[in-house]
Amino acid sequence: MTPEYKIRKASNNDYYFVLTGEDGREILASEMFLKKEAVGGGIDAVRMLSADDGKYVRKTSNTGRPYFVLTGADNQPVATGEFYPSKQAMEKGINTVKRIAPQAAVVDETDAPAA
Repeated sequence: MTPEYKIRKASNNDYYFVLTGEDGREILASEMFLKKEAVGGGIDAVRMLSADDGKYVRKTSNTGRPYFVLTGADNQPVATGEFYPSKQAMEKGINTVKRIAPQAAVVDETDAPAA
């Protein structure tokens, strides 16, 4: 599969995107946006920031599972990675984001008919 940014609409009518890897699995989810038009700026930020290892804040959940947060120029969260079974798996996820984020296609799923 091709890596993609998938634009989605949440149940509260806010918008967000997920980045999916070559296996179709979601590896990164954005913060929420009030307007669909703002999502593109978030995707552009991920494209631009993803190569900078210093923008990844490594964290551990309350249940002990590693995850990461990609931060912007203002050190505010831009997107959050999934929960991983180990720190090594989290680092692999970060490296995948670094590799695929700059060139991933954008797919708008907000106008797709309901299944």
